[in-house]
Amino acid sequence: MTDKEIMEKKDEIIALISRLEIFADLADAEEAQVSEGMNNFEHFRGEQNKTFLEKLFSFLNVKNFREGEIILDKNDAGRSLYILLNGEVQMLRTTLEGSPFALSNLKAEENVCFGKAALLGEDFHGSSVKALSDCTVLELRSQDFLSLCEEMPAQGSKVIYRIACRLAKALQEATKDSLTLYQALLDEVGMP
Repeated sequence: MTDKEIMEKKDEIIALISRLEIFADLADAEEAQVSEGMNNFEHFRGEQNKTFLEKLFSFLNVKNFREGEIILDKNDAGRSLYILLNGEVQMLRTTLEGSPFALSNLKAEENVCFGKAALLGEDFHGSSVKALSDCTVLELRSQDFLSLCEEMPAQGSKVIYRIACRLAKALQEATKDSLTLYQALLDEVGMP
């Protein structure tokens, strides 16, 4: 997909962005209720949110990947959020021995973005992401996002809060998984 094609689909892409979990509060009231299927969805309203999403759109860079290419490598420092515009990707991790294993396959129709933590600062990715088909992603660099947050702090802080909540939930799940594995190990070796 070319930059020109992306510009022609601007409204469609902004609607897609507003459906992503971290940007959902910026959707207009009616669209949010329809897309989320909720009657009492809390969100921002008005022109400021539309302006934020349009400015966010202006920072997006188009990147095309061929089937089999690595979009994100877990060993690379994260500096961008990626929004899957079309195609299918696979989230990968590695075992302690270095063998890759698939966590999940994700399709663009599922309103997928990855690399959220990178918007808060440079960090290594938790997973690698591989293109299972030819893919187009929209890249949002962290420095552009943070610049927009400084310009429009009310909207930016809401997105940052959403990301922080998502990361906290992931940490809670990882802690629970670790405790479950620890208990299974104790049970296996016969310790109370």
